[in-house]
Amino acid sequence: MLKRAVDVFAALVGILVLSPLLLLLALVVKLESPGPVLYRSWRMGQGMKPFRVVKFRSMRVAGQGGAITAPGDQRITRFGAWMRLFKLDELPQLWNVLRGEMSLVGPRPEAVELVENYYTEAQKRILTVKPGMTGIGQVTFFPDMTGEVPDDVDPHAYYIDHQLPKKLAVDLIYVEKQSFFYDVWIVLRTLYLILFKGWWLLLARPPKELKRKRRKQQTRR
Repeated sequence: MLKRAVDVFAALVGILVLSPLLLLLALVVKLESPGPVLYRSWRMGQGMKPFRVVKFRSMRVAGQGGAITAPGDQRITRFGAWMRLFKLDELPQLWNVLRGEMSLVGPRPEAVELVENYYTEAQKRILTVKPGMTGIGQVTFFPDMTGEVPDDVDPHAYYIDHQLPKKLAVDLIYVEKQSFFYDVWIVLRTLYLILFKGWWLLLARPPKELKRKRRKQQTRR
């Protein structure tokens, strides 16, 4: 009950306080590339109940490819790459939190088909808690796991075989250790990584590197 009360309060305050930023992000997303401002996809929620997670769209609508992205993915827009680095594309999920489908802290929700096809019974224990906007996986593998995908490797297969087991292992640790103070630590750690490490990564890996990777992929094709 305490966690739910904190979620509702934080989601309401977040939506109100961040509304100017949310409107600005929506405007830039709309102006940068054709398509809807928001991206919705089905994810598996607590108790194996699917729900539609909402995010700011960070990829081109006409882009083709799998659900798993890799470094230099041509579908990601320039502004989308910035949003992903600073997790700004996740802010609309405050609405999912308000609806009770997500929590501020918990395992990140996975695509329904991945849960149904690849989770073991032991790993499905993760679904006994609500998925979160941030979690132990996000602070462990910040900014995300896509940078680990080797060149010339299928990102989807690599994610299933190598990255998903690591992600689920730390999520299971959260299920065992979850507490109010553990959640507070994860939130503070998330803010620290976004505000400090995010900027360091941006300076160390400027957008022009992303453009070089895209040109490299086009050459191989």
